[in-house]
Amino acid sequence: MSSNSNKKTVHQFRQLEFTALTALDQNQVQVEFQGIFNGQAVVWHATVSCLNPVGGVKKNKQSFSISHDKGIHYKIDIELDVKIIDEATVFKTMLMIHNYKRINIGRHEFGSTHSTTQVS
Repeated sequence: MSSNSNKKTVHQFRQLEFTALTALDQNQVQVEFQGIFNGQAVVWHATVSCLNPVGGVKKNKQSFSISHDKGIHYKIDIELDVKIIDEATVFKTMLMIHNYKRINIGRHEFGSTHSTTQVS
């Protein structure tokens, strides 16, 4: 992928597709993809971040937070317990959002509480 962070790139896997708005393989990436929310077709503007990108100890649950942007556009901020946000992570995240039951506006936590310590 190009190092130009202003270039949008489309990624496809089977029937899934997303547009990377920033470079992948970072601690935080921005993507957009289509989905269904409350029975309606929507466009998700997603920021996918690592829970603990800097190191040290952090106790949190993985989470996502949804807010309405305008029209069919929704913002979703997703924090994952991963070391880097790559293409495979984005596709897995899209599947999780697609399969999540009772998804609503607001913050949703999932997974177990963890304590991560990174040593340099």
